[in-house]
Amino acid sequence: MNITLDNKLNTLDVDELRQVIQWTLNDLQAWSNDDRAKTQIGNHCAMLHEAVSYQISKAVDKKGNNDK
Repeated sequence: MNITLDNKLNTLDVDELRQVIQWTLNDLQAWSNDDRAKTQIGNHCAMLHEAVSYQISKAVDKKGNNDK
């Protein structure tokens, strides 16, 4: 049986999802600062880190607006 990525995500609880996001951010930050990574890879990882961080901030801001 082939489980899709969406189905796998749906099996995770909130704490597990938070951990996955933290691992992803840590990996992206590490690659963007790794001297062994080619410049394009490091820049791409930095861009992805910024994108994920922005989406988290956007969700927090939206939640804050909904709480008012």
